[in-house]
Amino acid sequence: MYVCVHVTTASVEKSEQVCLQSKNVVLADTTISKVRNNIYDVLVIPGGMKGSNTISECSEFIDMLKEQKANNRLYAAICAAPETVLDRHSLIDDVEAVAYPSFERNFKHIGKGRVCVSKNCITSVGPGSAVEFGLKIVEHLLGRQVALSLASGFLLHPAVTF
Repeated sequence: MYVCVHVTTASVEKSEQVCLQSKNVVLADTTISKVRNNIYDVLVIPGGMKGSNTISECSEFIDMLKEQKANNRLYAAICAAPETVLDRHSLIDDVEAVAYPSFERNFKHIGKGRVCVSKNCITSVGPGSAVEFGLKIVEHLLGRQVALSLASGFLLHPAVTF
């Protein structure tokens, strides 16, 4: 089975260079200001305090997220981002969500499990659930069979489900 997904990484900074919390530098494909009017099948927000706080302060990206939600398109966040981005901007008020456990306390509706799907929102608890999170996004974009096929090559522990 061959499937193609086009992924665009976008920096919320003025430059494509992004300095991560770990001090590693990665190069995004573009900046939010250049793609803010594009329509995407899913917007995915990475976790980590530094990055998710920076994303939360980017009004262009928050506007994109609000439009994504309003148009019933998929949006997803992991680790701290469900709180620092989605909850702070009232994007999970009407859905269940999970996050890194210490970040869930103010949620109106705390979900269950390591990955939570509620309406068009996917959230996940943190780094240890990143593979499950990614596979759940694939499942929603391309179907369960594609996600299962992809997962079979990962040699996941049998207890890992998505």
